[in-house]
Amino acid sequence: MQIRSLIPTLTNNKWSLWALLTLMYLTFLFFRVPIAFDNFWGEDGSVFYNGIINDGVLKSVFTLTAGYYLLIDWLVAIPISVLPVEVATVGNAVLVAVIIGLIYTKIFSLLKIFVEDVYSRFVLVLLMMYMPIACFDSIGAATGLHFVLNTASMFIYARILSGRKLSASDKFVLILSLLSGPLSLYCLSIFILFISRSKQSLVKILDSFNFVITAAVLQIGYIIFGVLTRSRGLGDESSITKTLYLFLERVIGFNMVPGWSSVDSSTAQELGFNSLLSRAIFLLLIISFFLFLYASNYRFTPKPMIRPELYVFVTSLIYWFVSGYLFNPEPRYAFLPACGFIILFFRTAGLYLSRLSLSSKSKGKLQVLSISRGLLLCLPIAIVFFNSFPSNLRTEGDSLRIQLERNFDNCRDGNPDTLISIVVRPARNNAIVELRCEWINSNSLKHRGSFVFQE
Repeated sequence: MQIRSLIPTLTNNKWSLWALLTLMYLTFLFFRVPIAFDNFWGEDGSVFYNGIINDGVLKSVFTLTAGYYLLIDWLVAIPISVLPVEVATVGNAVLVAVIIGLIYTKIFSLLKIFVEDVYSRFVLVLLMMYMPIACFDSIGAATGLHFVLNTASMFIYARILSGRKLSASDKFVLILSLLSGPLSLYCLSIFILFISRSKQSLVKILDSFNFVITAAVLQIGYIIFGVLTRSRGLGDESSITKTLYLFLERVIGFNMVPGWSSVDSSTAQELGFNSLLSRAIFLLLIISFFLFLYASNYRFTPKPMIRPELYVFVTSLIYWFVSGYLFNPEPRYAFLPACGFIILFFRTAGLYLSRLSLSSKSKGKLQVLSISRGLLLCLPIAIVFFNSFPSNLRTEGDSLRIQLERNFDNCRDGNPDTLISIVVRPARNNAIVELRCEWINSNSLKHRGSFVFQE
């Protein structure tokens, strides 16, 4: 089999594509973030795994987290809780990779409305899978899955706007996304706004959305309950200026410019005002270039294709600015808008170069345009290679296994209810998993049956 035909062959079958993407994700995780396998990240351990092993499945899965419902995280924690404690973190990372592979297999097919070329779609899916802003903190963790689900939902709504019907797998992704976080409500709300202004029948379209609307209503109910019980508050320092600047840094710069360094409160003070201003001006020039390409393609692109592009553009902006202003612009909020802008940028740039090549008759110009298309395709690879590194927060603290060995002697007091506290990453947050000695005695590879508890 020739190398050139390998990618089309692998991507032609969804299961072979899923296996390939899962393997590539695990390989990337092993070499770039190997510590993802030896301890939990954030709420994966302190909320979901801790809740399942201490409170049980039925009580935990209906528990609000930060004022809303996160179904996908509970679905990951349930099977992980039956594994021996020493391999629970490995199982968590592998299961997340399996789910990531499934989601991006779906996204690969959804992107066809924007990019038809198989090679381009495959490269762009890899860029989204290794997105620098995701690698920064939430890669390999279930807590980042609902942001990926939101992105898949955005592309599903975009495809429906282009005239496609809603499939069974589309419904499943939309329902799971809506039940796994409130931010997916942005995608649905903006979709309803777009579809109501189009020539398609709103009643006919929404008739196939019965279960999707039901999931949205359930999530809204959880949010209202969370507000009433004060389970989640708004951001402490809401600032449109800060949100706008971090949009340029975290959405555009970090994910679209190879070698672009991340900025937080400490590095911002080190850089100084002039450096921050010059970075913002440079990124504004990039956005201006993107808008120029988009405007250049607008009158040459068939009208049905404009609507889903505008939907992705508007959704990406609203998703970031509303979430960032209300709840502080956390890095993980940049994932969906970054994916949206990257797909739109590469589509518009590709269309622009293709249109120029059709109008060019000079052999030299055609060669230049061909090289430009090649460089455009190499850009995502460069972004991943130079930008996709974890933050220092991923390296803080000891592994779960080391902490277990250090503290398991506490169980020798004979009390089955004695707790061993395992600090999960990031260690500075002081988030813990509490392991009961009785549970360790029955769920540990090394220490199973090691303790005799008092009656």
